[in-house]
Amino acid sequence: PDALRDGTHEAVAEEIRERRAVCIKKFRNKLPEATRKQQASMVTLFKEQLDVLADLAASQTPAVLWAGECRFYRVQNETAVVCRCGDLETPVGENFPGND
Repeated sequence: PDALRDGTHEAVAEEIRERRAVCIKKFRNKLPEATRKQQASMVTLFKEQLDVLADLAASQTPAVLWAGECRFYRVQNETAVVCRCGDLETPVGENFPGND
């Protein structure tokens, strides 16, 4: 995001809050079920990002804190996403037993 160029946690947090608000406002309209699920996931993701950002800003050792967080990355040139935490990495998706 553009806020990362600013270099302040608050600028990043404000951009995340704005993006989260856009997602929340979409629920005012009738949405297809798949879109509704996607938007709900994005709202949750943005909330998690705000919480992690607050924790990092308050931490005396943000690098140590960051190493223990689950971080999600898109695999370059693919649609796949992987989750990394510490030295571990695993692919993720929406195919969970609870969704069947």
